[in-house]
Amino acid sequence: MLTSLEIKNFRTFSHLFIERLGRVNLILGKNKVGKTTLLEALRLYASAWPPTTVMSILDERDEIARLPNGDGILLLHSLFRGRDPEREDEITIGEVGEQEGAFLATADFEMERPGQSDEAAAYSPVGRPRLKMTSGRLNCHVHPDGRWGYMIASGTQKWKVPEPPHEPPCLRSVGVQKKHEQTIADWWDAISLTDAESRVVDAMRPVALLRGVRFVSDGRRDAGRKAIARIEGFDEPMPLATLGDGVVRMFQIAVGLEYAAVYAQRAREENATLKNAPPLLLIDEVDAGIHHTLHVDLWRFIFRTARLLDVQVFATTHSWDCVKGFAEAIADDDEADGLVVRLERDEDEVATRAIVIDRKKLPIIARDAIEVR
Repeated sequence: MLTSLEIKNFRTFSHLFIERLGRVNLILGKNKVGKTTLLEALRLYASAWPPTTVMSILDERDEIARLPNGDGILLLHSLFRGRDPEREDEITIGEVGEQEGAFLATADFEMERPGQSDEAAAYSPVGRPRLKMTSGRLNCHVHPDGRWGYMIASGTQKWKVPEPPHEPPCLRSVGVQKKHEQTIADWWDAISLTDAESRVVDAMRPVALLRGVRFVSDGRRDAGRKAIARIEGFDEPMPLATLGDGVVRMFQIAVGLEYAAVYAQRAREENATLKNAPPLLLIDEVDAGIHHTLHVDLWRFIFRTARLLDVQVFATTHSWDCVKGFAEAIADDDEADGLVVRLERDEDEVATRAIVIDRKKLPIIARDAIEVR
């Protein structure tokens, strides 16, 4: 489990320092302060920078330039502080004080552009983007033309097929019902017919009396799968989405927690680079679609399940009701290990700092309605 976090030269963060973390961490802050960016950094850190994750993050922000011939150029410079490819700064993401040989990822640029067409060059930054990992592990190279691979050692030209990429489960904020359906279906497959499936169904009882859930073909070509559920009191199964966004979001979170434990174990077994990867669940706008009366139940469930499965949770919110629910849930659970982390910009709007609010301070915030967003 991560006990602290330090991020340098990544997107809006010149140097973000979070002195301590809990098992469950609620991230607050104004728009554009970097809440989603923090989750992106954790995705890269916990997956050791696989190109698939890098490309996914860029694609989600429309940071892949599309050429007339349909090819895409990865705008890797957008990951760097100031979006300047000629800077020599490295992106560093890891625990505070993490030493060489620990699980640490960095990235930098190598100033070279071999064999690139004029058309592609017009869309990509100067230099050949290079992502590298420290500690003598494999160097991962991503070229502007989309080619990528792992090089066995610095200075050699021997390429190999990379190990299967792994990425910690991450729930985005947009498209609660449809956007994640295929991803959730894949996570469900990984926990289906295990005790985890029963725990998910039980976890849904505050919002829906489920008897079971299955993912079935949508019936349309290339439409993926959709969740259907059996509900107590109804003879016929119905689409889970029929029950509303709040039920869908609760289901996503419950499945995500279970899958996070499965993912971490699988990643450690299949990819030597990730042998120390922490089991994480990342949730952007955790309360999306959830009624304010259910926030306490939501956090009680997250605290309990994260502790049971040894999963660390990072979630963002804009909702004051969500913060109050977090404070009430942690007050009711002596074993709950949770922190609120507020991100804010300095007056010059250059540096971002993190203010950690622990369980001792949370009741004061909830009682006095102190602004923490």
